[in-house]
Amino acid sequence: MSKQRYWYRVEMLSGSDTYCFFGSCKLPEKELMRALQENKWTLIEDLIYFDENDRAQGWSEWDPNYLARIHLNPQYVVSVMPMLEDPRKETVGANDILTLPMPSNSDENNATDKSDSTITGKKNQRGKKGKTDAKSDTFKKPKKKK
Repeated sequence: MSKQRYWYRVEMLSGSDTYCFFGSCKLPEKELMRALQENKWTLIEDLIYFDENDRAQGWSEWDPNYLARIHLNPQYVVSVMPMLEDPRKETVGANDILTLPMPSNSDENNATDKSDSTITGKKNQRGKKGKTDAKSDTFKKPKKKK
């Protein structure tokens, strides 16, 4: 059994808006497309977002309340774009390193207020939690309810 993961950018429709998710799947492109065409829900894991420096960050850095996976409803998939490789991989000198999200043992106890965080990048790249600033391609992290 192959443990190879295939990375995708998936655009989803939600009302009149679209949201993009970046993650991996065990299915190669042809099998993923066949599953979606056959109206099968498909699991995308290892969700990431890109910070203001275009570095891949683990989903739990953005929102620690959810697991880093999503089940795609094929009726709402707008586009699927295969990625060349794991976007968490960075080249430092002659070495490739994989930057992995570091989950905390106690995320609730270590939660910090990041309400002033700003994340930049392509519109709708992180999913539906952020709002787009109309003057730029900047996302404002929603403020936590008190």
